[in-house]
Amino acid sequence: MKPALFSAPEFPIVFTSFVNKAGTIGLSLLPILLVQLHADVTTASWVMVALKSSLLIGTLVGGWVSDHLGAKWTYLISFFLPACGLLVIPFTQNLILITVGAIVAQVGVSFFASSSRLMLTRSVQSGRHREALAWLRAGNNFGGIISYGLGTVLATLGTSVLFLIDS
Repeated sequence: MKPALFSAPEFPIVFTSFVNKAGTIGLSLLPILLVQLHADVTTASWVMVALKSSLLIGTLVGGWVSDHLGAKWTYLISFFLPACGLLVIPFTQNLILITVGAIVAQVGVSFFASSSRLMLTRSVQSGRHREALAWLRAGNNFGGIISYGLGTVLATLGTSVLFLIDS
């Protein structure tokens, strides 16, 4: 008998990953927002350095949170933090608040990758880890394609709307 395309334990994680990635456009729009706000090159560079540095910090903190709260809570936090961080950005022109919001969002995004993999490997048989992780990657990639497509179609509404949709 041929195995099903998805087993029951991995489908919710892969589908959630797809939906999460399909809505992720906000952080990639931050440089555009900085140009719209007429941030000078030095300031914009520092904002982007802080954002990219928070990816590493978020990955390390995400591991610690997974160890202490569990993968399920880390997974849920990975949805909450980006929503909160990105929700601040369209309502302010203060670069410090925008930077803090972007850092909070980036930390949450970095929580998602490790916690989703951890939950997936715990929910499927060890002989199926590679296949399940491949499906997770496929869900992420397809979600990314949808995200940029939505960004292209909705770009006429302005960056603020895209931040709100992502949130």
